[in-house]
Amino acid sequence: MTHLHMSFTGRLIGRPYGRKATLASLRAFPLSSESDYRNASGFHGIRGIPVYLNFFEHFDLLSRMVQFVLNHMEELDFILVEIAMPSGARVTPTLLHEKVFLCLDVNSEFEKLRNLSFSVLAIRDSFIRHPQEMGDNSINVDCFAESSTLHVFHQFVQMLSQWRIEILQTNFEPTGDVSN
Repeated sequence: MTHLHMSFTGRLIGRPYGRKATLASLRAFPLSSESDYRNASGFHGIRGIPVYLNFFEHFDLLSRMVQFVLNHMEELDFILVEIAMPSGARVTPTLLHEKVFLCLDVNSEFEKLRNLSFSVLAIRDSFIRHPQEMGDNSINVDCFAESSTLHVFHQFVQMLSQWRIEILQTNFEPTGDVSN
């Protein structure tokens, strides 16, 4: 069977849920010593890059993406989701599905599974959830799967625009025949 390596790069350009009011999730650091205050004074956010999500909304958005993949790309063996730590929210049940693996380094896991001929989709984002967090509001999705999933991957990418994710680049590369 012929497999494709499909990839998407995008950027969050606004609040994914529109003007819906959400509970603020900013928390103060537990500072109790002179050393704590000294360390906290060194935190600097990226100036000029807006915060569009809080921690809860971030997990909700990732869950919605994963749920689409679970519903429409059943043939995938694995779904990898990069999780940024620390996080101020609980992981949703969808992200705890048996096909979903939460990773700190999605790239290396994706390559390992791809080299073993597993069908896999990986989601990496750098969405800023707190004003002092590093990031650039980018998202990358890689998928290695049968070529028949191309139309569903295209639907997935188009769906991201409803959450104010701008499409910057998509690639579709045939990888030849793969046998499991």
